This record gives sequence, C-alpha cells and structure tokens, in this order.
Amino acid sequence: MSYQPSTRIAWASIGPLVCLLLSTILAAAQDRSAKSMVHNLHEIGEALAACMQPLAVADQYQAIRITARLGFNARGQPLGLPQFTYVSPNVSDQIKSEYKSAVSDSLTRCTPLPFSPEFGATIAGVPLILLFDERGLMRVRLGGSSAYVAPAPLPSSQIPSARPVPPLLQPPTREEPPIWLPGVAIPIPSLPHGPETSQDRRTRCMFQSGLYGVPLTNFPQYMGFCSQ
Repeated sequence: MSYQPSTRIAWASIGPLVCLLLSTILAAAQDRSAKSMVHNLHEIGEALAACMQPLAVADQYQAIRITARLGFNARGQPLGLPQFTYVSPNVSDQIKSEYKSAVSDSLTRCTPLPFSPEFGATIAGVPLILLFDERGLMRVRLGGSSAYVAPAPLPSSQIPSARPVPPLLQPPTREEPPIWLPGVAIPIPSLPHGPETSQDRRTRCMFQSGLYGVPLTNFPQYMGFCSQ
C-alpha cells in the first residue's frame, strides 16, 4: 500500500507535534513522581498526616495525647511495630487500646513511604517520635529532640498538700548511676527520684529514653536495665 503525497505531507507536519506532546506528558509524569518522593523529616510528617487523618476510632476522645517511637529502613518500611511511650493518663484502658490500634493500623496502611535514595540512606534506623492527638498525627521529631514527652510523676506530687510534711519525714532523693548500652558511646543518665513503685520506675525510664535519645534498636535492652 502506498501513501498519497498529501498523506505524507500531513504526517510530516503532525509527527513533530505528536513527539512534542509525548515528551511533555513524560516530563510531567517524571516531575509528579519526583515531587511525591519524601526528601526530609518534614515531608515524612506531611505524607503520614495526609494519609492517616482522621484516626479510625469509634468515638474521638478530646485532648488525648499519644507518643510513639518508630524507625524506618532505607526503603521507607517501618522497623517493626510502633512503641507507645506515652498515652494521656486520664483515659480509660479501652480508649487507649482503640487509639493504639488505630495508630498501628494507619501506619501499616500508609507505609512504606517513598523515600528518595539520598534521604533513605540518611534516615534508615534513626528513631523518630510521632505525636498524635484525637484528630491524627500532629508532628514528627527525631528521637531525643523537642518532641512532646510526658513528665515523670515526682514523689512530692503524691503527698497531700493539705498537711505540711515535716522535713525529717520527707523521703530522701537519690539518683541511679548512668546506664551503659552496648554500641552506644555515651551513657544514658538517670534522673533523681524518691521512693518509687515498679510502675513509677518504668514511667521514669520511658521518659529518660525520649529525653536522652536512646536508639530504637537499644530501647528494649535499655528498658530491661533501667527497670530492674
């Protein structure tokens, strides 16, 4: 089959336009792909917040606060399950369980994150602190930075304020020695405290882990040493 001269002229004029259109579409697709990648800590928060909000809970509990620790590998996949280091204490166990499940399910659904190769190599294994309220993710911080961590209860807060306590009866304050972790060059300090229950001690250890930036991979070992 042979083309007429008019047909060849038409293709000669349309061909460059078709090539230009295909090149424009390909460039736009590549640009969208590059923009969707996560390049820094701020974009981790944006990507998770856009995917996770609102949290899927039966009834929103106003003013709840949840802090979770989590790390990622270079491909944006979570390194295990989130470790919940704080949940508002004035909340029932059922509500706490619902919110923890909602956070875990959302993280599973919204990951892996599309880390850029450079950022993935930088952030891999670094513990992150994720802060949530009743609406969803509020912000993401590096472990040991200015993330919200609840203060540990001090012994003095358990003493009724109506009666002054004689100085001689006030329990003395002591401080445990710092904790050395294998592979961590700097010891983890221990905060001063008075008499404490095993629950108080565990709460203090969790607070110290966030305050001094215990690596995520050493967190279970640190809690074992600290809560003994």
